[in-house]
This record gives sequence, C-alpha cells and structure tokens, in this order.
Amino acid sequence: MKKLISIIFALLLALALPVAVFADEKAEEKLTLPDYTKHLPYYYTLMTKAEKEDYLTIRKAVINHDKVLRVKAADMSQEFIEKAQLILYKYDSYTFDLENVGGSSSGFKRNGVYRPTDFELKFNYKMSKENYMRAISYTDKKVQKFLEGIPEDMSTTNKLLAAHDFIIESCEYDLEYEHGYSAYSAIVYGRALCEGYAKAFQYICEEMGIPCVISIGESNESKIGHAWNKVKVGKNWYNIDVTNDDTDGDFFGYISKNYFFLADSEYKTVVTETFFDELEEPLATDTEHAYYEMTNQTFKTSEEAIKYMETKLQKDLPVHVVVAFTTKAEYNKFGKAYFDAATKTPAMKKYRDVSAYKIDLDESLTYMLYFFAS
Repeated sequence: MKKLISIIFALLLALALPVAVFADEKAEEKLTLPDYTKHLPYYYTLMTKAEKEDYLTIRKAVINHDKVLRVKAADMSQEFIEKAQLILYKYDSYTFDLENVGGSSSGFKRNGVYRPTDFELKFNYKMSKENYMRAISYTDKKVQKFLEGIPEDMSTTNKLLAAHDFIIESCEYDLEYEHGYSAYSAIVYGRALCEGYAKAFQYICEEMGIPCVISIGESNESKIGHAWNKVKVGKNWYNIDVTNDDTDGDFFGYISKNYFFLADSEYKTVVTETFFDELEEPLATDTEHAYYEMTNQTFKTSEEAIKYMETKLQKDLPVHVVVAFTTKAEYNKFGKAYFDAATKTPAMKKYRDVSAYKIDLDESLTYMLYFFAS
C-alpha cells in the first residue's frame, strides 16, 4: 500500500458502483447531498481546531463533487493536504467514490527554495454526483432499518455484536469484485472486500455514536493488504474483524465471534504490520474481553470443555458448540478427549458432529462444532 499521497501525483482508488444498480432512478424521490459535517472519521477528532476547519473545506468540496478547489498556502499547508487526502481515501465513510486527486501549486523561489503561495486541487470521481447521492441514500435506508431494531438501552457491546452479525448476514466476501470498497457495496449490494466490510461497520458505529476507526495492514496469511476495525468501549479499544468472522455459512448458520473484541497482542497472528502509523492509531491493550472469554467459552483444560459440551447437548438439536482454549497444549489434547467422550459418554454417544473446524488465534485456539440427531 502507498504511504502519503502527493499533491502533484494522482493516487487511484479502485472503487465504483455498477450503473445497473440504479436502473430505477427515475422512480426515486428527490436526492440530496449528505451533510458534510456528519459521519466524520475518528482521525478528525484528533485534529486541531484549524485543521478541522481545513478538513471540512476539502471534504465539502469532495462530497459536492467539485472538480477544483483552490486554497492559499498561508491557510493550508501541503503537509496537511496530503494527510487529509489519505484520510479521505481510506478512512472517511462519505468520500468512497473519490478516484484520484491531482494538483499544482504556484509560488516563488527565495534563496533557491521554492515557496508555494497557492494550491489548486483537482478531483476526479468514480461516480456521477447523482449516483453518489443514490448510494448514500440507499445505504442510509438500510442502516436506519437495522437501527429500528436496536433498543436504546441495549449495551454498547450488544450493539456492536448486532452490527457485526448484520453485516455478515447482508454481505458475501468476493475477492473478484473490484468495486467492493464501500459501506454501500457491503450493506446494499451485498458483495465486498475487507475494506467494504470495515467501512460498513464503521458507518453503522458512527450512526450509533460509538467511536470506531478503520485499521489497515498486511495479512499474515495472504501477504496482501487487509482492513478491519477498532472500537472504543468504555476506556478501552478493541479489534473487530468482521471479514474474518464471515465464514460464508460454513458453520450451518452460526456466526463466528473469533475476531470480536481482541487486543492487539491477540490479533497479531492475523496482521503484524499496520500501515499509516503517522495517523496515531489507538492501541488495544485489554486482553480480558475477547468474545469467548466474556461468554465463558474459553477453557483451561479439555476436560472442562467436554463438560461444557455435554451441557450444551442436553438442549434441543441441532446445536452449535464453540470451545476455546488458553493453551495450545490443551487445544491439541481436545481432539482425542472429544473422540473418547463421543464413544463413551452417554450424553454424547447419541450425537455426531458434521463439522469440526478449528481456528488458530495466537494462544487461544478454537473448535467450532455442529451437532444434529443421528
């Protein structure tokens, strides 16, 4: 991935929406541009008062689909312009169709040093202004319908779980889909890449008033760029990776929570390198609230896990059972312990698993199993 964007050279962002999606545009209500002061990214909150004003100036022009923006160097530095472009490209929910930014400057030389006096930014977009407004409108409608089912007194954690599950149920990961980089692609179109999942989750968090930021790094497995989220609950930040929790129905309707509320140390087996460190990404240090820790599905011994499974199997089938372990040694023992219990324990002999899928996640290893009546 590229680092900072030069004001002189364009950086392409491959994101567009199929025109066919808007075939019924004549039957739609009057469209309006979104409020440029809403859905502001987390990094906006870290800016100084002057920087916030400058960011809104550029953001307003982009949302309005202006072709050119001229600013005085005395009012806005080239360094800040480059930083703002990076945030607009990768971290802002409302500027997903910005294709590239070109630019030039005018100025003078003094003592052999060039000093700019004016900047001219030139914007290009992937979508027409009308289709951009439709994409925002469609996304808002879907999100607002989702939020209607969220009680105001629901805990922040449960709100995040609901958003996590809603996106997974709405979207299919599609590596071949070159336009899947927006909240629209995930929530409305139903096909997205990891960046689309992350932007959709951020979009919903912003609507719910929950601090959320997109993180970008390199996947350890694929060695390509990967995007996920960090959220702030109370005083702590946590990693949530909706993309990696989307198992495409592999667990018979169960939605994985393996990548929900992880500390950076727990997430390091997924992504080790984080890009754009200059943006001061928040650190996630709390290791006590991973989802399977909070729901008492993490065990120190395989014997404890077997007892938990026996309890779960007393309920009506089919049933999903998830067990996580605190050590790799106990995780490795579980396979044999489960086989022994399935052949000897009355409560488990009646059933057999049709899917046993394990996910390695740092030192906390997980089995997911699905049981049905023999």
